[in-house]
Amino acid sequence: VSPRLGFTWYLGGSPGRGYRFTSYGTQSLAPTMMLRGGIGEFRNLLPSTLLADASVANGLPGGVSRLSCIGAAAPVPQWNDYLTDPATLPTTCAGGAPPIFTDASPTVRAFDRSYGAPRSWRGNLAAVKEVGPFSVMVDGVYSLNLDQAGIVDRNFSGAPQFTLAEEGNRPVFVAPSSISATSGAVSPVEARVDRTFGRVITSVSDLRSTSRQVTATLSPKGYGKIYYSLAYTLGGISARSRGFDGGTFASPLEMQRAPGDFDVRHQVIASLGTDRLPRGMNIALYARFSSGLPYTPRINGDVNGDGLGNDRAFVFDPARVGDAKVASDMRALLAGAPSGARECLMAQLGRAAEQNSCRGPWTSMINARIGIYNRFGFTRRQFHAVLHLTNPAGGLDQLLHGSNGLHGWGGGALPDPTLLTVRGFDPTAKRFQYEVNPRFGSTESTRRIAAVPFRITLDLSFDLGEPMMKQLAGRLMNPGRRGHAGPRMDVDSMVAKLRRNVTDPYEAILDESDSLLVTRDQSDSLKKEQIRYKAHVDSTWRAALAPLVAMGDDYDGNVAMHIIDDATEKAWLAARDEVLVLERILSPLQMRLAPFPIPWLVQAKGKSTVGIRMMTF
Repeated sequence: VSPRLGFTWYLGGSPGRGYRFTSYGTQSLAPTMMLRGGIGEFRNLLPSTLLADASVANGLPGGVSRLSCIGAAAPVPQWNDYLTDPATLPTTCAGGAPPIFTDASPTVRAFDRSYGAPRSWRGNLAAVKEVGPFSVMVDGVYSLNLDQAGIVDRNFSGAPQFTLAEEGNRPVFVAPSSISATSGAVSPVEARVDRTFGRVITSVSDLRSTSRQVTATLSPKGYGKIYYSLAYTLGGISARSRGFDGGTFASPLEMQRAPGDFDVRHQVIASLGTDRLPRGMNIALYARFSSGLPYTPRINGDVNGDGLGNDRAFVFDPARVGDAKVASDMRALLAGAPSGARECLMAQLGRAAEQNSCRGPWTSMINARIGIYNRFGFTRRQFHAVLHLTNPAGGLDQLLHGSNGLHGWGGGALPDPTLLTVRGFDPTAKRFQYEVNPRFGSTESTRRIAAVPFRITLDLSFDLGEPMMKQLAGRLMNPGRRGHAGPRMDVDSMVAKLRRNVTDPYEAILDESDSLLVTRDQSDSLKKEQIRYKAHVDSTWRAALAPLVAMGDDYDGNVAMHIIDDATEKAWLAARDEVLVLERILSPLQMRLAPFPIPWLVQAKGKSTVGIRMMTF
């Protein structure tokens, strides 16, 4: 059961499009604004591969095993032997090292009894209003996301053994003897409740997040030669998580609230195109500009002993840190880091970095499409050719600056989140020895490795089947010919079938007479002119289709197709000529609000051909 409730409210008028013409002037009956909104609960589906890891990481003999050797317990690697003979891969750690540095305990994956599918309550409210030639829409969405998936290590004790004074008293959950002095690697064995098992990762669904966004969209009110839209979105995502799921500074068991990993604050989307170019050509351009994603300054390694390499870094103040090398490297980083990374670090000097406290730079993505939709020569079959240009800005970036000097145009920009790398541990002073990453906050590596490629794709399609008009000719000509059942159609029967392919402009107006507020005099004039128009267009049909009736069993399908095609074109031309009559009867405002095909016929007026059945003029 997924409850939903929605509404639509028209303000200042009625849902229909219409105007009242009185002696006091023109009064709008069309809604000046439309509000719509709703609220509902949504539920995700559980993935079919959910139990795959748990079925093998069960802690039993024959399950997945893992060997971790730290410091002196790590065997000397023999890479060539490993490549040529996998049987030489070590299955035990080197002897002579403290047992605490050897970890062969099996890892277990399990599910909490209350684990379930994520769900969310979402509500939205949108307002749409026509302002001059534009349509403006403001749409707000709020989502409360419940039962979000997370993990908890049930074998983690959570009992600190000592603290790192220089790092804001960061708790460490193993004794100094469990840390390699030469490399700073930490053995998490001592932080476990039961050392016969490794991590007991339990999937839970007790996390939650909230997301908010407001989008303002500007687009043309009608459909013209050029279509475009411009949208701006202001959003925000706040998520609650544990240190097992994200970065941690104290205990990973503690809950923390921070911006979500996909918290894009600003986004601008623009589109521009036209399908009114000669020979059925059309061009479309799509561009998206997004503010940077959040990231957390981290340590490249595990320093608190929970077995996870996701510890948030302590942002050392170069004026106060005791390590001269770290102080010098921090000064150099603050002087040369990207502006966003530098501002993030300056705001957190002398304290632990907050989760997702830094922001990457703006990114852009531009795509283009050039298409041709036309008939292929005399066959009348449709030929489509579409040229897709993916990330042309990225291709221009590489063309102008080369692969080694990319400026990041038209692609993702994921900053390097590593601020500190562990190089050793001083057991006497109880402090880690760090190296500052000079590339913190830089996006250069992701531009090289994960750059969005510039790609050109050409899609071609050609209708192999009979043209639609030729199929229509067969349905008119085959009865009573070539062994087909039924009597041959006379010209009146053919006219009755084909007349439906061309809209009667007078009938279209009269059907909408209430919305258009057609007066009694206007209605009488329209009906009178409709009688004349029908007689004229029917005679046009009969004269054009008469050759079809005289054809025998050996009729040429292509000739019949061209006759029907030409007759349809003449009927549309006759309808187009009625625009001048309609303009004498109706007001300019009524003509502008008239239903299809009146706007198309107005645009086609004065042209040598209409071709409205193909939506081209």
